[in-house]
Amino acid sequence: MNIILHLGEPFWRCAGTRQVTVWLPEGATAAEALAALVQLHPALRTELDDAEGPPALFAGDNQVWPETPLQDGAHLYILWAMSGG
Repeated sequence: MNIILHLGEPFWRCAGTRQVTVWLPEGATAAEALAALVQLHPALRTELDDAEGPPALFAGDNQVWPETPLQDGAHLYILWAMSGG
């Protein structure tokens, strides 16, 4: 199945692109999509493994977690987790 990964700041700067399409087997999870992304763009490993916390992941309008299975054609958005007040 094809998963379209949309990279937010600062992730797209490491990859040199804002969007990457990966092919994964049926039932693959968000974590597997991230692993495939790192295979294509190894410089992302340090950004994605940041000690301040993992990135926020969204499939469409819904927040997902690493163990969430994805559907064919899913758009997975990888964003810097933010907090504030």
